[in-house]
Amino acid sequence: MKKFDLHNGEKIESGFKIPDNYFEDFEARLMEQLPEKEVNVISFWQRKSVWISSVAAVLVLSFATWMYLKNASENSLSTQEYLAYDADISTEDIAMHLSDEDITAVEKSLNLYQKESETYVNEY
Repeated sequence: MKKFDLHNGEKIESGFKIPDNYFEDFEARLMEQLPEKEVNVISFWQRKSVWISSVAAVLVLSFATWMYLKNASENSLSTQEYLAYDADISTEDIAMHLSDEDITAVEKSLNLYQKESETYVNEY
């Protein structure tokens, strides 16, 4: 086999040649061939406005809830305060606003049902 020396031997021509000034105007020719495409531009403020309005809505709702709960706790009246506030209240109005637990608690605190009275009622 014959030795092949790349550096000193005969050069083989590839057959391909680059035209003169090919790379100098390559970019201009390429840009002419590409179709122009419209790009939709979304401004930075438009994307942020959704986030800003969401955060503002959360802040308003949390502040309103806090104010509502604060006023509800300040405006709640005890039963005695309510009775003193409205002198025209009837026993039916009181009965409508009391729950079964409230009635049981009142009965226990007043000690209405004693053993003697219960036996008396059962005997007669």
